[in-house]
Amino acid sequence: MQHRRINGRKNGHGTDRPHLVLTEGWEIPTNKDVLLMIDAICENEEEIYPTQLGLSGCGMFLEEVNAVLNKYGYEVKEHQ
Repeated sequence: MQHRRINGRKNGHGTDRPHLVLTEGWEIPTNKDVLLMIDAICENEEEIYPTQLGLSGCGMFLEEVNAVLNKYGYEVKEHQ
């Protein structure tokens, strides 16, 4: 599984960086792959919806992650 970041267009400034994944057919992502994707998604969400402008940043994505983790009795704690 290969990972690549590209320059995006979503925030209008070209500073967002979507994460692409290339596989050779069906692959099982490793925990490292999943964590790399989560990190890339959070970084990109912070570029598109910056918290310093009062926007949600990675917050909406983490709420979705929490919904999955809650099924197993876990949650992501908000950074203090």
